[in-house]
Amino acid sequence: MDDMILEIRHLSKSFGSHEVLRDIDFTVKKGDVTSIIGASGSGKSTLLRCINLLETPTSGEILYRGQNVTGPKVNAPQYRSHVGMVFQSFNLFPQYTALKNVTLARELLAQEQPDFKQNKKQILEEIQADGRELLAKMGLAGKEDMVPCELSGGQQQRCAAARARSATCSSWGAGWAYCPSGTAFMRRWTPCPASTPPSSPATTASSMTAWRASMPTSRCW
Repeated sequence: MDDMILEIRHLSKSFGSHEVLRDIDFTVKKGDVTSIIGASGSGKSTLLRCINLLETPTSGEILYRGQNVTGPKVNAPQYRSHVGMVFQSFNLFPQYTALKNVTLARELLAQEQPDFKQNKKQILEEIQADGRELLAKMGLAGKEDMVPCELSGGQQQRCAAARARSATCSSWGAGWAYCPSGTAFMRRWTPCPASTPPSSPATTASSMTAWRASMPTSRCW
């Protein structure tokens, strides 16, 4: 049970009368690589946005390390500090450098630490060093002081991935999703028409599970 990071139970999401997700069930454990595969508009990104609480599920539960995070008293910002998300359009802050994009969230969270005022310089230096290390791992060493418009599309994507990884998170989602401390990874993928799963008015647990059996990926639906 200690290896269980996320558990999705009977998750459904509708926008008005349009049902996008229906009765989704799955789990993500430490070390898992999970792919969400489906046609364009089938609800892949909506599912990941629900997991990150950017959309409110219509019904069902999302359990993070055993705790239901869909309840009315959940601290969404605190939960999101453990769940990173790389948007399809990256959404980098255009006025900030690559390094600042990566470190900004941690710098803001650090201000809530009781010892921040006393150890401000040391804390910020550690965050900066971690940010530089992450950018280097993403192949962006030497690009720390560039703003997004000075980076290529691929470099912007890697910067966004480094930003998502920068938070002390256990999973990530949408466009793709990832987990540093437990290391689980989720990715949405729209296949070519030849490999599109059976069509339905909504992404359902049964249709995607049946299709999963024919795919080579070990964890996909």
